Amino acid sequence: MNVSTPVELFPDAIRYVDLQVDVVKYPDGTVEVVDEDELEADVTDGHVPRALADRALDVAERLASGLRK
Repeated sequence: MNVSTPVELFPDAIRYVDLQVDVVKYPDGTVEVVDEDELEADVTDGHVPRALADRALDVAERLASGLRK
């Protein structure tokens, strides 16, 4: 599952921001949050605010937790 900002609809475009972090459920049932390092790089580079990154990580962890049940 890809964590992103909500989709925004415009008359001539659709926009969302991929926040890098993803949740993966493998065939054996293992669930993992991946690509946190890519999100952190975007924070360091000033592309993603820290508050948004923290929210994305929280969402990813909650998704992962739900998939582990």
